Amino acid sequence: MDAPATLTSGRRRPRVRTYSIARYHPGQPAFDLEICLHEQDGPAAPGTAWALAAQPGDQVAFLDEGYRYQPAAGTEWQLLIGDESALPAILAILADSTDALPTEVFLEVPTDEDIRHDVSTSAQITIHWLPRSNSAETTVKPGSLALQASKNARLPQGPFYTWAAGEAALVTGIRRHLVGERGVDRSAISFRGYWRHGRAAL
Repeated sequence: MDAPATLTSGRRRPRVRTYSIARYHPGQPAFDLEICLHEQDGPAAPGTAWALAAQPGDQVAFLDEGYRYQPAAGTEWQLLIGDESALPAILAILADSTDALPTEVFLEVPTDEDIRHDVSTSAQITIHWLPRSNSAETTVKPGSLALQASKNARLPQGPFYTWAAGEAALVTGIRRHLVGERGVDRSAISFRGYWRHGRAAL
C-alpha cells in the first residue's frame, strides 16, 4: 500500500505569482519579465519583496498556464485595459498584433515617468496613457482612472474583443460595464484580476 501523500505546510510552500512574458530571446533559454513594485507604507507584498531581493543565480520555477488572449473570428477591433501591473502583457499583445486589429488601449500608470514613449505602434493603435499623478484628486485608487476613462470613451463600431487585467475592482468593473451598459457578450471579454488594492495575496 502506498504511503499517504505529505502536504507542504503553508510556511514552506513556494510563492506563486502570475506574470506575462515581456520578451523572448530566440536561440537562448531565456525570457524577460517586468515586475510591478507596488508602493506601500507597510512591509512589501510577497511579489514585490521577492523582486527587490532577487539576485543573479537565484532559482525559480515556472508553470505555463496557457494563452489567455483569444479574439474570436469576426472581431473587427480590440479594447485593451489595464493598470501598471498589466503593462507588460498589454505591450506584448501590441507587439504581436500590431498589424492584425485596430486597437484602443487605456493604460493607467502611477506617474508621467511611467509612460513608455518608446512603444512602437501603428496608425491603427491608439494608447490613452492615464497617469494617476495628473489627477486633481489627492489620492486615487489604482485602476479607477482606467475604469472611468473606458466607461466615458466613444468606442468604435463593430464587434470587438476586450482584454482587461490589473487591480480586481478595475477588471470586474469593466466587465460589468461592457455587459450591462454596452451589451457586449461575456464571451468577448477576457479579464484577470492580478491584485487587490490594500491587500497582499499569499
